[in-house]
Amino acid sequence: MSNTSYAIKKYFKTTTLHGFKYLLSKYNADRIFWVISCILSASCAGLLCSALWDRFVHLPALLALQDTPDEFREFQPIPKVVICQPVFATARNFLNVYAPDNVNIQRLSFTFSRALRGLPTNTTEVNIMEHLLRTNRYSLVQLLFAFTPACTSLITKCKWQNVLVPPEQVFAKKLTNEGVCCVADPSR
Repeated sequence: MSNTSYAIKKYFKTTTLHGFKYLLSKYNADRIFWVISCILSASCAGLLCSALWDRFVHLPALLALQDTPDEFREFQPIPKVVICQPVFATARNFLNVYAPDNVNIQRLSFTFSRALRGLPTNTTEVNIMEHLLRTNRYSLVQLLFAFTPACTSLITKCKWQNVLVPPEQVFAKKLTNEGVCCVADPSR
């Protein structure tokens, strides 16, 4: 037996890292149990990642704020919170309604998003978007407000100082640098 294989065997027998000692166990039941445990753990991790990805795809804005101790709550105003749907999703909502069948909605949505951010875009696609806006009598701002979902569909629960508050009492649509977003308004 070479020094390397001896070192590996010794490492597997003495380590507590992730149950490697079970690989060299003289009992088959230990090995089988370890393999099954690893497969189940990996499957659970995969399911969790899949569920989180699915939630992100349907609602790409995720937000969590840390609670503050009770003694500071009465002095703390509502923080400035802004939740935005990506502009390409707003453009896609518009195009799903108004675009003709021969238009690539996905591509035109990303072109619209790039144009709003001041990035280089395909002139032909920008012209198509401008034509659709003019034909359907929308200004850019009107499109953003009309096809950005209501704040209540982007924000399902709102909790302030351990009290559930209806999102429509705290959030309102406002025009920002990122498009139309749901902005927490402390005066509401």
